[in-house]
Amino acid sequence: MGESGRLLLESVCLRGDRRIGYVLETLHDAGTDPARLSAERLREALAAHGLDHRRYLRRLDPYEPVPWDVVNDVDRDQESRLMAELDQRAAEAAGPGGLLVI
Repeated sequence: MGESGRLLLESVCLRGDRRIGYVLETLHDAGTDPARLSAERLREALAAHGLDHRRYLRRLDPYEPVPWDVVNDVDRDQESRLMAELDQRAAEAAGPGGLLVI
């Protein structure tokens, strides 16, 4: 409770769209304190609006629109190449079984 619920709420807000506003309104109207938000209460509020928290945890496709695209002036192709390079580096740093080698 508390910290984990708040972090879940942050993850939803960071990747959410305008539908998250309704979820926040539902939580506010119910008197929910974000500092004491439980993961279950957040899931209930999301479900009340037809949303699933897992949608906000998945890895995004580089070309999938995100809320901040309206102010994003990053070249999508460059961004995609950077992500591929970072993935490659992470794979190379991982040892057998995908464990990170330090």
